[in-house]
Amino acid sequence: MHARVLYTDGANTFTIYWVRHTGADVYHGWHPNLKGSYHASGRTHNKTRSGETSDIETHTPLAQLQGAHVLGGLLLINDPGNFGGEWAQDRQYKPLRKHSASDAILMIDSRAIALEANIALKVGLLEPGNLAALGNQIEKYVVGDVNPYNTTQLLLNTSVEPWVWVKVDVVTQEESAEFQAVWFPADEASKQQ
Repeated sequence: MHARVLYTDGANTFTIYWVRHTGADVYHGWHPNLKGSYHASGRTHNKTRSGETSDIETHTPLAQLQGAHVLGGLLLINDPGNFGGEWAQDRQYKPLRKHSASDAILMIDSRAIALEANIALKVGLLEPGNLAALGNQIEKYVVGDVNPYNTTQLLLNTSVEPWVWVKVDVVTQEESAEFQAVWFPADEASKQQ
């Protein structure tokens, strides 16, 4: 199973995250020179293209995974400059190839998201059939009456075990400012002085 998260402005499309589940091991990443792995044994690590390994940990073996496990994610600001500019070059994103095959695709269309909104992406694994465990990952994060994180898209691939999930949250600048005022009132007060 190979899933990709695509980010487009209608003219340019980039793969900004990918996950591949071989049936035994899971590989994922957001940068061409770095990938993460979760092996059947439960060993996880990150590896650079040059072969350097870091963040070595041992978790539950994949076949015994219970609940939901976050593999990784990224946060980006929706900005027209992300396409064809330094942002894409810095991350070495390459335009989508016509014949790039995938079992599942989640498309983020920047034109449908407020300018300067935060786009938060999370990728993970889920115990087969345990949708309740995914609820904690997609619940709206509420502080008082403020709900800055709105899950707008969810991809769930059940063709492999454990299942693979990808979610996208969008937070506008206004929602983020309101959230900051509730969580960090002292910071907001000092800004007004």
